[in-house]
Amino acid sequence: MKITRHFHSWDVWNSDGYSHYRDSAPRFVSEFGWQGADAWRTLRDAVTDTELEVDAPAVLHHQKAIDGPAKLARNLGRHFAAARDFDEWHYQTQWTQVQAVRTGVLHWRANWPRTAGAIVWQLNDLWPVTSWSAIDGAGRLKPL
Repeated sequence: MKITRHFHSWDVWNSDGYSHYRDSAPRFVSEFGWQGADAWRTLRDAVTDTELEVDAPAVLHHQKAIDGPAKLARNLGRHFAAARDFDEWHYQTQWTQVQAVRTGVLHWRANWPRTAGAIVWQLNDLWPVTSWSAIDGAGRLKPL
């Protein structure tokens, strides 16, 4: 288990998968998070295409992470079969965001007093975007 004073835990999102949050016990997690899609209403207000597709230009425009679509696909693939449609993809991203943050928080809380806290990135967004936020750009709570 990696023991450090504090750290930004981004390798887990970028490449490792959220079960790897359990591989660390820092004194303080100075930042960690996981992407999930906006609330459905926020997403539909922002992307007005008749049919939503994961790789549609308007949907991709609302994903600003470097290699974000590939990272989402890789991480979803660890827990789900490929989504049959956009609704299923939307659900999968939100469920995975909940499970990922829950895994990190519960693990680090279990390491008290060794791990004394964690900051979840991020609270909110300023515009509708698939991101790490708990509150989307329209002020709607995500399941996280």
